[in-house]
Amino acid sequence: MKKIFASILVLSVLFACEKPVTIDVPQKPSKLVINGWIGKDSLISVHVGKSKYSLAPRENINNLTENYTVKNAVPVVFENDVPVDTLVYDATRFIYRTQRGRRISAGKAYSVKVKAPGFTEATAESIVPSQSQIVSLQYVRDARTNSSGTPESEITITFNDPGAEKNYYLIQFFGVYTDQYGNPVPIWCIHTSDKDVEVIGYADPMEPNSCYDGDQLLLSDANFNGKQKVVKFFIESYQLQEFVNPSANRTYRPFVNVLRITEDQFKFIKSYSLYSNSSDNPFAEPVNVFTNVNNGYGVFSTYTRVTDTLR
Repeated sequence: MKKIFASILVLSVLFACEKPVTIDVPQKPSKLVINGWIGKDSLISVHVGKSKYSLAPRENINNLTENYTVKNAVPVVFENDVPVDTLVYDATRFIYRTQRGRRISAGKAYSVKVKAPGFTEATAESIVPSQSQIVSLQYVRDARTNSSGTPESEITITFNDPGAEKNYYLIQFFGVYTDQYGNPVPIWCIHTSDKDVEVIGYADPMEPNSCYDGDQLLLSDANFNGKQKVVKFFIESYQLQEFVNPSANRTYRPFVNVLRITEDQFKFIKSYSLYSNSSDNPFAEPVNVFTNVNNGYGVFSTYTRVTDTLR
């Protein structure tokens, strides 16, 4: 009984010695966030937002895009260091778009400078990569069966890599379906054992049933600079079915994009994937998402693209 009483006494003393500690987290000023990923020959547009203090009150989650959009910014676009356009705000899409019909041209350097009341001016730049090319695209239906007994088709892409520069690629596979906005829906599961495909997301090259997201197949030319690259993928055949619309006399087929992207975009996609997959993992190390914006956050980048249909 004396031992029990002594234990209770010790616990009471320990709890009585607890003292609440308030940690003063310094509040950083909000900065401009510039996001623009623009393809060659595309009209120039960017989204201009603002960063948020980590302990700031939660805003209406139903209008996050609008809540974080800076609507009174002045984004000026430069082509080879010459100002060519001042973007105007489009309230229906929450973006700033060209008012002069300016498009991204091959081989040129673009930069954007953004001013807004209450913010430090933010800048970013990007040089348009050289044009992507597909040498050949081979499509073999039902080439193998996976461990679950589901037929998989084999797609082999061959392309030439320029040797004069470092190059980065993004390969994307799309089926015949579109979302509510009419955008093509990427194929959700791609298998490959190619060592040059970056392992991001939940993909595991050592696990035969693991797969990659169909719109985030990243490669760098570290192992094939200046050479021809052959990369092979396997996709469950049912995801590659065609769709025939008799009334429109049209057949819709899956297709593949090969994009040549900038190193900045390559780093952003990798870091953002790591960030997304570590957000709910208490054992993961903190991840800083890559940015190429000076005095701000986000990524401003350009790319070239070539598209081919699976037939």
